[in-house]
Amino acid sequence: MTTALLASPATRRKAVLDTCAVFEGTVWRDRMKGRVQGWLGPDGIAVLPGRVIAEIAHVAAKKFLTGDRQAAAAASRAHLALSEPEELVGLADARRAVLTRDDVERLCRDNADPDLVRLERKRDRRTDGVTWVAVPGDGDFEIAHTVRVLTGAEHQAVLVTRDGDLRAAADRLGIALLGRRAPVCDPTGPAEGAGAPLPSPGDAGAVHLLGVNAAVQLLQGRLPALGEPGDAAVVLSSTLVLATQNAVLKGPRDADGRPSQDAGTAAAVQQRLDRLMSSGRVDGQRIPVHVWATPWEVYELLAARVTDPLFARDTTRGGAWDMHTLLVLSAAQVLGDSGHRAHLVDSVHGQGEGRAVAGARSWRSAGVLEQLTGAVQHRIGTGSLVEAVLPQDDGQLDLSALLRRYGQH
Repeated sequence: MTTALLASPATRRKAVLDTCAVFEGTVWRDRMKGRVQGWLGPDGIAVLPGRVIAEIAHVAAKKFLTGDRQAAAAASRAHLALSEPEELVGLADARRAVLTRDDVERLCRDNADPDLVRLERKRDRRTDGVTWVAVPGDGDFEIAHTVRVLTGAEHQAVLVTRDGDLRAAADRLGIALLGRRAPVCDPTGPAEGAGAPLPSPGDAGAVHLLGVNAAVQLLQGRLPALGEPGDAAVVLSSTLVLATQNAVLKGPRDADGRPSQDAGTAAAVQQRLDRLMSSGRVDGQRIPVHVWATPWEVYELLAARVTDPLFARDTTRGGAWDMHTLLVLSAAQVLGDSGHRAHLVDSVHGQGEGRAVAGARSWRSAGVLEQLTGAVQHRIGTGSLVEAVLPQDDGQLDLSALLRRYGQH
């Protein structure tokens, strides 16, 4: 957890704000703010997790790219979330928070626990179709875990959310909601590490940054061996949370369209995850794997970049890039800027192109990610790794990128 937040007096109450609680300004002002202010008292702290700040910016980008009439107001809130959180929430003390390596070990393991993360049937209001979704979702669990870390350190902390699924899951996650008594739960246990250590930038080896699909393949034991001796694989904790949910919960469909949840498959994934978290070693890989607790620098870069359509626009499907593609691209930039030789790893079905690689190609055309040394794609169902061709860095913006930026929005 952010050091300054944990160092604050445990008696100062902390209200962890979910994205939906603060994104719609009038709802926050008219329905939520007063209750939060009353519970916090005169010296309480409003907490904005880094994931929330990134999601506020992401929603603003999606509104802009679809021509939503509330896009300008959304962009204004996104700017305040990044630069002036106190002004965004209208409270005297509002602080950002990120999880650290000591915090993500339990988060990642718990997302492989079907007693905590469940598949639930949901009906899409727009299409009337039925889908099966993980509850809580990866972002919800990451945000809720901020509360678990604070209460595990004996701080008074609650989650503030309007999300019905997350509220329903609060008891089994062991978190308190604003206005509801805290459940009895085990505190966060001692950290056991999160994979192998991250190599220092001065080391000769490359770091192989995994996208979500590649991380799923890693947990399923299907990712071909990466790198050479001296290299390391890196997976963001945010990426690993979603990959764990997908690897455990989603598989072939039954007659009702429900993804199968094979106990043997889930147990095998849990065993690989356990080895990854405890030692950084995974069967089939010759290089160690580091679980990188998603740092503020990644959230910050994402929130800043996604306000620009040059970086936000999904050049393959239209609209905005999904959150996890943006997280991986931002992580690649942060790794490169810190001196690492970063190499992107994606997995894709058939002969298509993975979203992480497509996003890297788009960002390279826009003049960034110049320090990304390359990218490979794993064809799912095969043992092959295919080198992806990325635009060469010539210091110039691609004309097509400029047209995407200043053309039709």
